[in-house]
Amino acid sequence: MISMAKIMEKPSCLPDGINRVKKSETLRQCPDNPDHPDYFPWTAVVSGKLIESPCPVCKKIKEAQVMNPRLEAIRNAGNEAFARAADIPDRYYYKTLAEYQFVTPDTGLAKKAFARYLNEVKSGKAINAIVTGNVGTGKTHLACAVLKEACLSKISGKYTTLSKIFRRIKSTYNKETAEESEAVAIAAFVEPKLLVIDEVGIQSGNGRATDHDLTKLSEIVDERWNNEKSTILISNLSIKEIPDWIGERAYSRLAESQVFLPITGPDYRQKAK
Repeated sequence: MISMAKIMEKPSCLPDGINRVKKSETLRQCPDNPDHPDYFPWTAVVSGKLIESPCPVCKKIKEAQVMNPRLEAIRNAGNEAFARAADIPDRYYYKTLAEYQFVTPDTGLAKKAFARYLNEVKSGKAINAIVTGNVGTGKTHLACAVLKEACLSKISGKYTTLSKIFRRIKSTYNKETAEESEAVAIAAFVEPKLLVIDEVGIQSGNGRATDHDLTKLSEIVDERWNNEKSTILISNLSIKEIPDWIGERAYSRLAESQVFLPITGPDYRQKAK
Protein backbone atom coordinates (compact mmCIF):
# COMPACT_ATOMS: atom_id res chain seq x y z
CA MET A 1 0.00 0.00 0.00
CA ILE A 2 1.26 3.48 -0.86
CA SER A 3 1.08 5.85 2.08
CA MET A 4 -0.53 9.28 1.88
CA ALA A 5 2.83 10.79 2.87
CA LYS A 6 4.42 9.14 -0.15
CA ILE A 7 1.75 10.54 -2.46
CA MET A 8 2.20 14.10 -1.10
CA GLU A 9 5.99 14.00 -1.43
CA LYS A 10 7.18 16.11 -4.37
CA PRO A 11 9.64 14.40 -6.69
CA SER A 12 13.11 15.89 -6.76
CA CYS A 13 14.17 17.52 -10.01
CA LEU A 14 17.66 18.28 -8.75
CA PRO A 15 20.68 16.90 -10.62
CA ASP A 16 22.42 13.82 -9.28
CA GLY A 17 24.70 14.57 -6.37
CA ILE A 18 22.56 17.41 -5.00
CA ASN A 19 20.24 16.70 -2.09
CA ARG A 20 16.88 18.42 -1.70
CA VAL A 21 17.24 22.16 -1.01
CA LYS A 22 15.84 23.29 2.30
CA LYS A 23 15.79 26.38 4.42
CA SER A 24 18.12 26.44 7.40
CA GLU A 25 16.66 26.97 10.83
CA THR A 26 19.80 28.82 11.91
CA LEU A 27 20.18 32.55 11.40
CA ARG A 28 23.24 33.75 9.57
CA GLN A 29 24.98 37.10 9.62
CA CYS A 30 26.23 38.68 6.39
CA PRO A 31 29.97 37.94 6.24
CA ASP A 32 30.67 41.09 4.20
CA ASN A 33 28.45 43.70 5.81
CA PRO A 34 27.30 43.41 9.45
CA ASP A 35 24.73 46.15 8.81
CA HIS A 36 22.72 43.79 6.59
CA PRO A 37 19.90 42.01 8.45
CA ASP A 38 20.40 38.42 9.56
CA TYR A 39 18.82 35.78 7.34
CA PHE A 40 17.91 32.11 7.13
CA PRO A 41 19.93 30.70 4.22
CA TRP A 42 18.83 28.01 1.81
CA THR A 43 21.05 24.96 2.02
CA ALA A 44 21.92 22.00 -0.14
CA VAL A 45 24.51 19.24 -0.05
CA VAL A 46 26.48 19.13 -3.29
CA SER A 47 28.78 16.15 -3.67
CA GLY A 48 28.86 15.75 0.07
CA LYS A 49 29.59 19.45 0.73
CA LEU A 50 27.10 21.81 2.45
CA ILE A 51 26.33 24.85 0.32
CA GLU A 52 24.44 27.87 1.69
CA SER A 53 22.78 30.72 -0.21
CA PRO A 54 24.47 34.12 0.15
CA CYS A 55 23.19 37.18 1.98
CA PRO A 56 20.02 38.22 0.09
CA VAL A 57 20.92 41.92 0.30
CA CYS A 58 24.37 41.31 -1.19
CA LYS A 59 22.80 39.15 -3.88
CA LYS A 60 20.40 41.90 -4.92
CA ILE A 61 23.23 44.42 -5.06
CA LYS A 62 25.32 42.16 -7.31
CA GLU A 63 22.34 41.46 -9.58
CA ALA A 64 21.66 45.19 -9.88
CA GLN A 65 25.29 45.82 -10.84
CA VAL A 66 24.92 43.39 -13.70
CA MET A 67 21.42 44.48 -14.73
CA ASN A 68 21.86 48.26 -14.55
CA PRO A 69 24.22 48.49 -17.55
CA ARG A 70 21.80 46.35 -19.55
CA LEU A 71 18.85 48.52 -18.57
CA GLU A 72 20.86 51.62 -19.38
CA ALA A 73 21.67 50.24 -22.83
CA ILE A 74 17.99 49.48 -23.45
CA ARG A 75 16.99 52.93 -22.21
CA ASN A 76 19.58 54.62 -24.44
CA ALA A 77 18.40 52.65 -27.46
CA GLY A 78 14.82 53.74 -26.78
CA ASN A 79 15.86 57.39 -26.44
CA GLU A 80 17.87 57.16 -29.65
CA ALA A 81 14.82 55.84 -31.51
CA PHE A 82 12.76 58.67 -30.01
CA ALA A 83 15.28 61.23 -31.30
CA ARG A 84 15.48 59.62 -34.74
CA ALA A 85 11.71 59.94 -35.06
CA ALA A 86 12.11 63.74 -34.96
CA ASP A 87 13.36 63.75 -38.59
CA ILE A 88 16.54 65.66 -37.76
CA PRO A 89 18.67 65.79 -40.95
CA ASP A 90 21.68 63.44 -40.88
CA ARG A 91 24.01 66.40 -41.39
CA TYR A 92 22.90 67.85 -38.06
CA TYR A 93 21.89 64.77 -36.09
CA TYR A 94 25.17 64.49 -34.19
CA LYS A 95 25.69 68.22 -33.71
CA THR A 96 25.83 69.38 -30.10
CA LEU A 97 25.76 72.70 -28.30
CA ALA A 98 29.17 71.96 -26.82
CA GLU A 99 30.91 71.68 -30.21
CA TYR A 100 29.38 74.87 -31.62
CA GLN A 101 32.25 77.26 -32.37
CA PHE A 102 31.76 81.00 -32.30
CA VAL A 103 34.02 83.90 -33.17
CA THR A 104 31.76 86.91 -32.59
CA PRO A 105 29.86 88.19 -29.56
CA ASP A 106 26.54 87.46 -31.31
CA THR A 107 27.34 83.80 -31.93
CA GLY A 108 28.64 83.40 -28.39
CA LEU A 109 25.47 84.86 -26.93
CA ALA A 110 23.38 82.69 -29.27
CA LYS A 111 24.99 79.52 -27.89
CA LYS A 112 24.18 80.58 -24.33
CA ALA A 113 20.65 81.57 -25.33
CA PHE A 114 19.99 78.17 -26.90
CA ALA A 115 21.28 76.43 -23.78
CA ARG A 116 18.85 78.48 -21.67
CA TYR A 117 16.06 77.74 -24.14
CA LEU A 118 16.73 74.00 -23.84
CA ASN A 119 16.51 74.21 -20.04
CA GLU A 120 13.21 76.06 -20.32
CA VAL A 121 11.77 73.39 -22.63
CA LYS A 122 13.02 70.59 -20.38
CA SER A 123 11.34 72.26 -17.42
CA GLY A 124 8.00 71.99 -19.25
CA LYS A 125 7.59 75.61 -20.31
CA ALA A 126 6.11 76.51 -23.69
CA ILE A 127 8.35 79.05 -25.36
CA ASN A 128 8.75 80.15 -28.96
CA ALA A 129 11.91 81.52 -30.55
CA ILE A 130 12.63 83.28 -33.83
CA VAL A 131 16.20 82.75 -35.01
CA THR A 132 17.57 84.97 -37.76
CA GLY A 133 20.96 85.61 -39.31
CA ASN A 134 23.08 85.35 -42.40
CA VAL A 135 23.97 82.09 -44.11
CA GLY A 136 26.33 79.66 -42.40
CA THR A 137 26.26 81.04 -38.86
CA GLY A 138 25.07 77.78 -37.29
CA LYS A 139 21.37 78.51 -36.78
CA THR A 140 20.25 75.03 -37.84
CA HIS A 141 23.17 73.44 -35.96
CA LEU A 142 22.04 75.05 -32.69
CA ALA A 143 18.34 74.35 -33.22
CA CYS A 144 18.90 70.69 -34.09
CA ALA A 145 21.24 70.24 -31.14
CA VAL A 146 18.52 71.56 -28.83
CA LEU A 147 15.89 69.43 -30.56
CA LYS A 148 17.90 66.23 -30.16
CA GLU A 149 18.73 66.90 -26.51
CA ALA A 150 15.05 67.52 -25.84
CA CYS A 151 14.13 64.24 -27.57
CA LEU A 152 16.73 62.33 -25.56
CA SER A 153 14.92 63.68 -22.49
CA LYS A 154 11.72 62.08 -23.80
CA ILE A 155 10.26 65.35 -25.12
CA SER A 156 8.60 64.71 -28.48
CA GLY A 157 10.02 66.79 -31.30
CA LYS A 158 10.08 67.32 -35.05
CA TYR A 159 12.28 69.10 -37.57
CA THR A 160 10.76 70.42 -40.79
CA THR A 161 11.01 73.24 -43.26
CA LEU A 162 8.28 75.71 -44.12
CA SER A 163 8.10 74.31 -47.66
CA LYS A 164 7.59 70.78 -46.34
CA ILE A 165 4.67 71.94 -44.21
CA PHE A 166 2.94 73.50 -47.20
CA ARG A 167 3.69 70.54 -49.48
CA ARG A 168 2.41 67.96 -46.99
CA ILE A 169 -0.85 69.81 -46.50
CA LYS A 170 -1.35 70.32 -50.25
CA SER A 171 -0.66 66.63 -50.91
CA THR A 172 -3.88 65.75 -49.07
CA TYR A 173 -6.09 67.58 -51.59
CA ASN A 174 -5.78 64.98 -54.34
CA LYS A 175 -8.20 62.28 -53.27
CA GLU A 176 -6.74 59.76 -55.71
CA THR A 177 -3.14 59.98 -54.47
CA ALA A 178 -3.50 61.34 -50.91
CA GLU A 179 -2.11 59.01 -48.23
CA GLU A 180 -3.59 61.00 -45.36
CA SER A 181 -6.25 63.59 -44.61
CA GLU A 182 -5.56 67.27 -44.12
CA ALA A 183 -6.34 66.89 -40.41
CA VAL A 184 -3.69 64.16 -40.05
CA ALA A 185 -1.13 66.24 -41.95
CA ILE A 186 -1.72 69.25 -39.71
CA ALA A 187 -1.65 67.08 -36.58
CA ALA A 188 1.86 65.89 -37.50
CA PHE A 189 3.09 69.45 -36.91
CA VAL A 190 0.82 70.23 -33.97
CA GLU A 191 1.49 67.20 -31.77
CA PRO A 192 5.27 67.42 -31.05
CA LYS A 193 6.19 69.30 -27.89
CA LEU A 194 9.04 71.01 -29.77
CA LEU A 195 8.83 71.89 -33.47
CA VAL A 196 11.70 73.38 -35.49
CA ILE A 197 10.62 75.15 -38.70
CA ASP A 198 13.66 75.86 -40.87
CA GLU A 199 14.35 77.65 -44.17
CA VAL A 200 11.75 80.36 -43.86
CA GLY A 201 12.26 82.68 -46.81
CA ILE A 202 13.73 80.33 -49.42
CA GLN A 203 10.53 78.74 -50.69
CA SER A 204 10.39 77.92 -54.38
CA GLY A 205 8.32 79.69 -57.00
CA ASN A 206 7.44 83.29 -56.38
CA GLY A 207 8.48 82.90 -52.75
CA ARG A 208 5.53 83.90 -50.66
CA ALA A 209 2.85 81.39 -49.77
CA THR A 210 -0.78 81.74 -50.75
CA ASP A 211 -3.37 83.09 -48.37
CA HIS A 212 -4.64 79.53 -47.94
CA ASP A 213 -1.14 78.31 -46.99
CA LEU A 214 -0.76 81.09 -44.44
CA THR A 215 -4.16 80.26 -42.95
CA LYS A 216 -3.10 76.64 -42.43
CA LEU A 217 0.23 77.70 -40.94
CA SER A 218 -1.57 80.04 -38.55
CA GLU A 219 -3.81 77.14 -37.57
CA ILE A 220 -0.77 75.03 -36.72
CA VAL A 221 0.93 77.80 -34.75
CA ASP A 222 -2.29 78.68 -32.89
CA GLU A 223 -2.94 75.06 -31.93
CA ARG A 224 0.60 74.65 -30.71
CA TRP A 225 0.52 77.79 -28.62
CA ASN A 226 -2.90 77.04 -27.15
CA ASN A 227 -1.66 73.58 -26.15
CA GLU A 228 1.53 74.98 -24.59
CA LYS A 229 4.02 73.65 -27.11
CA SER A 230 7.30 75.24 -28.17
CA THR A 231 8.35 76.29 -31.67
CA ILE A 232 11.67 77.45 -33.11
CA LEU A 233 11.53 79.31 -36.42
CA ILE A 234 14.76 79.73 -38.43
CA SER A 235 15.31 82.22 -41.24
CA ASN A 236 17.98 84.12 -43.13
CA LEU A 237 15.53 87.02 -43.33
CA SER A 238 15.41 89.98 -41.00
CA ILE A 239 12.76 90.10 -38.31
CA LYS A 240 10.86 92.74 -40.28
CA GLU A 241 10.68 90.52 -43.39
CA ILE A 242 9.37 87.36 -41.69
CA PRO A 243 5.67 88.36 -41.42
CA ASP A 244 5.51 88.56 -45.23
CA TRP A 245 6.47 84.88 -45.44
CA ILE A 246 4.52 83.31 -42.59
CA GLY A 247 1.63 85.76 -42.17
CA GLU A 248 0.98 88.39 -39.53
CA ARG A 249 -1.11 86.08 -37.33
CA ALA A 250 1.47 83.28 -37.13
CA TYR A 251 4.24 85.83 -36.60
CA SER A 252 2.30 87.45 -33.76
CA ARG A 253 1.97 84.11 -31.97
CA LEU A 254 5.61 83.18 -32.45
CA ALA A 255 6.79 86.61 -31.34
CA GLU A 256 4.62 86.54 -28.23
CA SER A 257 7.41 84.90 -26.21
CA GLN A 258 9.69 87.78 -27.24
CA VAL A 259 12.62 85.42 -27.82
CA PHE A 260 14.52 86.79 -30.81
CA LEU A 261 17.96 85.38 -31.56
CA PRO A 262 19.78 87.31 -34.29
CA ILE A 263 23.08 85.61 -35.17
CA THR A 264 25.71 87.42 -37.23
CA GLY A 265 29.14 86.13 -38.09
CA PRO A 266 31.23 84.48 -40.81
CA ASP A 267 29.90 81.75 -43.08
CA TYR A 268 31.33 78.58 -41.54
CA ARG A 269 30.66 76.64 -44.74
CA GLN A 270 32.91 78.97 -46.73
CA LYS A 271 35.47 78.92 -43.93
CA ALA A 272 35.58 75.12 -44.10
CA LYS A 273 36.36 75.27 -47.82
